[in-house]
Amino acid sequence: MTTKPKNAVASNMQVVVITNLSTANVGNQAISEEFISLVKNVHGDDHIAVMGRPGGLDAYSLADIESSDDPRGVLDGWASHLAEMAVSSTGSHHEESLASGANNHVALRGASLGGFAKLKKRITHHARLRYRRWIDKTGAYRDRLNSISRARIVYYSGAGEVRDGNVTLRQLLELRIAQMLGASVRITNQGILVKNKKLGDLLGYVYSQADAITLRGPLSKDRLVEFGVDADQIELAPDTGFLSEEADEATVNRVRAAEGIKPGTVALAVPLAISGPAEKWEPVISHLRGMGKDIVLVTNQLSRDMKGLEAISQMYDIRIIDHQYDYRDYMGILAGCDFIISGRMHTNIFGLMSCVPVIPIEADTFKLHDLFAMVGDYPIEVTDPGKPDWQQELISRIDMVERDNASLRDQMQARRPELRHEALANVN
Repeated sequence: MTTKPKNAVASNMQVVVITNLSTANVGNQAISEEFISLVKNVHGDDHIAVMGRPGGLDAYSLADIESSDDPRGVLDGWASHLAEMAVSSTGSHHEESLASGANNHVALRGASLGGFAKLKKRITHHARLRYRRWIDKTGAYRDRLNSISRARIVYYSGAGEVRDGNVTLRQLLELRIAQMLGASVRITNQGILVKNKKLGDLLGYVYSQADAITLRGPLSKDRLVEFGVDADQIELAPDTGFLSEEADEATVNRVRAAEGIKPGTVALAVPLAISGPAEKWEPVISHLRGMGKDIVLVTNQLSRDMKGLEAISQMYDIRIIDHQYDYRDYMGILAGCDFIISGRMHTNIFGLMSCVPVIPIEADTFKLHDLFAMVGDYPIEVTDPGKPDWQQELISRIDMVERDNASLRDQMQARRPELRHEALANVN
């Protein structure tokens, strides 16, 4: 196994943060920005390098793992080769820009998506892939590797879910490099949705050698234990999205005026996975309108959900908030609503942290069951849209929230400081 180079002296060691620095999901924006702030608060004067997802590793593919009888050996072979390239000297302009990048800003993509914007996004994505394949041949990954080689701590904040795919494989490769180079690797701020058996085995292999693992729910923990990680090694904590501050009055008034949100408004956040067919929402929408509610369609990831929202909007003449605000302004929109019906994880979180009652609907994963297991004693159960009577269950929960709105707000007002405190465990 490769060891940390002798000339990586303590004075140059640093804390490296790997998280999502460019996203179309304001939930992930909140996780990353709040996590970076937390790391800075905990580590004080330490030299902090903030990095996004690993670029320059596109030559390493899940296809190579799938075709191998020894996936761990393949991963270790890649990691050992790259670790040998580690550079400890300073002076690279790119490296300095990484090291000085401990600001909190996360770029938000796809704020509004017209047809041209969608086309541009697709073209840019393919161009970026071609560029990355070219830079692989030039060894440009050395710049990033330089910072990792000097790290005493490497935090990997999933800033969302860890799923099947090459992004997860390449992140595991980078974490394995950091382990070989002697860094303390700390896994945090994520749910585990990996299903691929070979990728899951690698996940368990790398995570088992981490110095800390903090996941955002018990079902994610169960999944990771299935992949071979000792249950005692895994801690649970709400993700750092729970550190998001409630929008102030000026923000709430500004975004409410901009979007025409009036008293009696209900926000409906329907992920693409459960949006269609639009006809199935008729009993719910009719019930809300019978209560005199004004409905707006919202989401914390407009680029992903827009198609389904448009179908519901057209069928029922419901307005879509079709600009993707950053998470602070998005919280202001939610704060102006009577209550929120949401299949989006961070729309639920932002509602809870704004003390607005939420009615959760699970989409195609177990994320919301994970979430509300961490929230604790919340009286509104997660609705399962796969059940034949889900609309009636949802309507009964709407009636409950309307009746008990004030007490639910008081309950979250009391629970909110505890959730914030628990979320601090993502940095340890």
